[in-house]
Amino acid sequence: MVMVRFGFFSYRLFLTLPLALYEADKYAHEEAVQNGGLIMYWYGIPNPKTGMNLATCIWQSRQHAVAANSRPHHITAMRLAAKSYEVYSLNRYVLRKRKGEAHVTVEPYEGGEVGW
Repeated sequence: MVMVRFGFFSYRLFLTLPLALYEADKYAHEEAVQNGGLIMYWYGIPNPKTGMNLATCIWQSRQHAVAANSRPHHITAMRLAAKSYEVYSLNRYVLRKRKGEAHVTVEPYEGGEVGW
């Protein structure tokens, strides 16, 4: 079994209003659930000392993730995020569970289609 994980590391600008960002994120999440393929979404709490935060999405496939990124609420949330963060990076990984093994591996995404 293979899944796609996206890690969004960020440092939000202090001048931004988090309510607008949270609302946009909520609608993008609802849209992703309706679109299908979203296995898990987690939005962390910014570190009180560094201000850094990690949000994570786990998708059934890269195809599902790409489809969700093109939906209207996700586009709105991405545009707002671009204005709301001093620093952010999107990292892509592959979660892989091999038959007979008890653990999951996390590997850098190196291109191509992944998922089931």
